[in-house]
Amino acid sequence: MTAAPEKNRTDGAVLPALRCPACTLVIYPRTASICPRCSMKELETYGAAADGRIWTYTVQRFPPKSPPYSPAGEFAPFVVAYVETGDGIRIEGILSGVDAANVHIGMEVSLESCTDVPRYVPARGGTS
Repeated sequence: MTAAPEKNRTDGAVLPALRCPACTLVIYPRTASICPRCSMKELETYGAAADGRIWTYTVQRFPPKSPPYSPAGEFAPFVVAYVETGDGIRIEGILSGVDAANVHIGMEVSLESCTDVPRYVPARGGTS
């Protein structure tokens, strides 16, 4: 959890987050009832920037424990990445649409969906 800019993002995709109006901490996912930094009780909804660059990553080469993981067939390794968004926060998510050998720190990614966990894909035209 990191401090965020003063204004809400209004263009493009956003992650549903909370923001503390007192200390500007952005909280994702939206599970808090008070600010963990300053104990403010009234948090506001905030649309955090969804796209960003890979800050770090790993390849999950074995099935996670179940529940909550529910395999839909034979397990296949997948990339788990921390994405640093334009707001400066880091979000853990799953990266798909690219071979793990081609993933690198600093790679630009775009949010594809956010129904269970954030799922990212490589950004169009951006691999730096």
